[in-house]
Amino acid sequence: MVPGVLDIAALGQAGPYTVLVDTSRSLAGIRILNPEAVLAVSPGGRLTIGGLSGSGEVVLHDGGSTFQAVLLIEDGATLDGVVRLEGRPGFRNAVLAPAGGGSAILGVDGVITGTEGRLTGDWTSQGLIAIDEPGTIVMSGSFTGGTIRSRNDGTLDVRGSELLDVRIEAGSGSLFRSDSGTRISESTIVDTYTIESDDVMTFGAGVVIEDEVVLGSGASTSQAVLEIEDGQTLNGLVRLSARPLTRNSVLRPAAGGSASLGIDGVITGTYGAVTGTWTSQGLIAIDEPGTIGMSGSFTGGTIRSRNDGTLDFRGAVLSGVRIEAGPGSSFG
Repeated sequence: MVPGVLDIAALGQAGPYTVLVDTSRSLAGIRILNPEAVLAVSPGGRLTIGGLSGSGEVVLHDGGSTFQAVLLIEDGATLDGVVRLEGRPGFRNAVLAPAGGGSAILGVDGVITGTEGRLTGDWTSQGLIAIDEPGTIVMSGSFTGGTIRSRNDGTLDVRGSELLDVRIEAGSGSLFRSDSGTRISESTIVDTYTIESDDVMTFGAGVVIEDEVVLGSGASTSQAVLEIEDGQTLNGLVRLSARPLTRNSVLRPAAGGSASLGIDGVITGTYGAVTGTWTSQGLIAIDEPGTIGMSGSFTGGTIRSRNDGTLDFRGAVLSGVRIEAGPGSSFG
């Protein structure tokens, strides 16, 4: 008998085998009990499930066709297994989403990975969303909790996403893409996270930078922008790394508001600009050759130039600021 919408399908037995879904099907749930078993949703296939568990894998797409392979998770259901997005390169046509515009849960044993695909909708997570090899996974929607990771030349595209209480791991060879619709709050950033040229990101409350955030690639003429929401505080290390002789790595409060640089906040680098209205207990410094521009209003904190680095504060209003002129300092 072929399982139906009220049935839970179990993939058991021993040894490797694949079950193929190539039409539109619905199941109450799937249990993959055999770690060598694979449930494959092929191009043109559309599978709706009320949950996933077990040690095997669900694979979306075969990487060749231009047709979509779609896995939908019923509203409120939990994905507690491994799903691999393996769409055709450049098409993102392996699609994982909650059904009917609802929400879904990525459980503690849930892993979403692969090389090419899209993850959309409203998700609550205790699991992992990762790309660990060349390719692109697009995330668009609202993501609360869990871990996301990029490394080994894999791109995690979070343009248009709201990330709340997420651990963001930027491993070796990581690449993230973001835009003005990308907002991060109450989250932790691990390792060196780069906001690429032509990208924008907004920090809300409670962002912890464990290592550093880098603005720009040092080559492009396009801007890399980090905005801090009005009234929020930036702590941690932000490095401005614009193309030499430009200031297209820009750190500013969002929407013309004001922001604070916390006691653990450091803004440094080689080329870039800090603009807007700031209250500071932290440090703005250039300690190597280059130029960082400051324009706007700056109250409190410390600014520093040394080692042939230029801090250009023409057009800035400074109040209650400690100005340190080290060896080889230059102020504009």
